[in-house]
Amino acid sequence: MMLLLALLVLVALVLQADPATVADHLRQADLTIIMVVIALYLLNMLTKVVRWYVLLHRKGERLPFGKVALYFLIGMAVNNSTPGRVSGEPVRAYLVKTGTGYPMGRAMASIFVEKTIDTIVTLTFAVLGLVLLAGVLNPRASEDLMLSAGIVALFMMALIAFVAFPGIPRRMSAWFFGRLRRRGDEERAERWESTMDGFLGTFERGTREIAR
Repeated sequence: MMLLLALLVLVALVLQADPATVADHLRQADLTIIMVVIALYLLNMLTKVVRWYVLLHRKGERLPFGKVALYFLIGMAVNNSTPGRVSGEPVRAYLVKTGTGYPMGRAMASIFVEKTIDTIVTLTFAVLGLVLLAGVLNPRASEDLMLSAGIVALFMMALIAFVAFPGIPRRMSAWFFGRLRRRGDEERAERWESTMDGFLGTFERGTREIAR
């Protein structure tokens, strides 16, 4: 269904852009460059699958690589077809749980660490770019860029703290439900806290295992 929808959108875009012009540009395209780009894209996808496979590894247990790759690609497909590009992450965590019996919290922990790595690398390059640009811009723009770099650095430190101290979400959850109890909603707080504590406990243990 998703593939059919993607094809329909592609056809609509081609018709909107004038098919003759699109065909002319395709004829002029360098096939070698296109093949290199496709090869690099596939290599990038394979690297990400292997990374998630390694992050999912637990002592004495390895998941089937084929299933991990399939769930990753399904998650990517959901990401690419929904706003925000984040809907696929819980989908692949759910698939790996239902398909292999892998703990949901542990799967989400692996995805959290994976996304933290991506974010830190991206933000590091962003900070370097901001610092380099600061030298060629006027003083006011440089100040704004350095402020942006500082905010980005603080965000990176927060992500690292969540990985280094995975118990933080659990403590935040306990604080929230404590306040909910004080407001008199004891029964609902107990029910939700029990569910959340189980998930966050698995998430915390999973993050600690990965970080070791």
